[in-house]
Amino acid sequence: MTALAERWWDTTNTFHLCFGEVTVTPLDFAAFIGLRVGGEPIPFDPSTDLDDTALRWFLGRVPRHSGGVAEYGQFTAYWDHEPADDAEAAQMARAYLLYLFGASLFPLRRSRVHLSYLAGLVDLRQAGRLDWGGVALCTLYCFLGAASRGVGDTIGGYWRVIELWAYEVLGMFPPENTCTNPHLLPCALAWGKEYRRAKERRGQVMTFRRWLDNITGVTVHWDRWARLEADFLPRSREVIRSRVLLECPLGWQWYLGDRVTRQSLGSPELIVPGPLPPRVQRTETHTRAELEQFTVPDTDLERYLWRTLDYATYKDRYLATSLGVERELEWRIAEAEARRARGEAGDEVGDEAGGETGARGRGSHSSRSRGRGARPPAGGRGTSSLGRGESSSQVPEAAEASTPGLSSLSPPGSSEGSQPPASPIDPSEPASGRLYINDQIS
Repeated sequence: MTALAERWWDTTNTFHLCFGEVTVTPLDFAAFIGLRVGGEPIPFDPSTDLDDTALRWFLGRVPRHSGGVAEYGQFTAYWDHEPADDAEAAQMARAYLLYLFGASLFPLRRSRVHLSYLAGLVDLRQAGRLDWGGVALCTLYCFLGAASRGVGDTIGGYWRVIELWAYEVLGMFPPENTCTNPHLLPCALAWGKEYRRAKERRGQVMTFRRWLDNITGVTVHWDRWARLEADFLPRSREVIRSRVLLECPLGWQWYLGDRVTRQSLGSPELIVPGPLPPRVQRTETHTRAELEQFTVPDTDLERYLWRTLDYATYKDRYLATSLGVERELEWRIAEAEARRARGEAGDEVGDEAGGETGARGRGSHSSRSRGRGARPPAGGRGTSSLGRGESSSQVPEAAEASTPGLSSLSPPGSSEGSQPPASPIDPSEPASGRLYINDQIS
């Protein structure tokens, strides 16, 4: 998760890898969780959490809540008895759905759930027509964007999809699996405990970083879901071939199918995408009319593609395709050897000093033997790569880039500007300047 989050670009909601951009598409998400992405928008009502009368109508009682969210564990007490009538049965069903939302589909940190989801549960018979899958995917995009910027130390949303997507699509260290049904749906069931012979791989994050730094497009399963059929997949297949603004209580996030054409259009090669949507990271400034326009899938991707431009040139200029893991490892080894050399030199000096003081009858213990040996680098474990004692001269431009986001990733001549800025994570920078989010990297 850490190694992948480091490569997430929150202006485009894609992973930047050696061969270009990929993402968790609406079809990927639907295939894993069995929930359609696409449908009628959910009428989120920010005032729901403030109106106790409305909460009592929805749930039969007023839950403990603050700032529009509530701990979902309290809802288990709402269905511990038989309902007296249909109205109470509906209230119990809403409480159960809120618990389900908080525990799996839309989890927030500290076991909480947004109460604004109740706006989509007014008529439970019509709730299935709403775009719950799109809300779940948008929530995941929001948390991935926050993690890529070092905000918080956990990923909320249905984060398990990221791991399963890495296994199924990227082929990234999948554990041994005994499931023999390639068409099992939802696909997350194929990774249940009954099918796993070995535990999921856990190890040094540098192992996963190195793997991602060397992955090629040849190993990616671009058409993983081509032969799957289910009633929740056709709509998701339409959305994947579009640009659409997804909505959730945390905000709005774009899915841009033109940036991942091998996934969205099934093209044999990636194609240079056009300019980003307007105010891509300031979606809260859109008017209601703009939001209504952007939340309808725009399936005319062809007008956003620059087929005449060379993708390799575009990729090298505008995408952060490598984090320089090999150079980072070489730098760490050199630092360790330097510290070891300094420690050995300190021991020799301490022995000489101890010999002199011993000759004077005042003991012969070196400073290292008293527990004050060579001082480790500042920061130690649990800090970012910028907190290990490097001077500012060692971390040039990369240290100035506080986040991995670009305001524009458009080819020359686009409406976003003829000369977009270079990637803040430049592969030519020294490895000591990398902005990792691993050992709490920011």
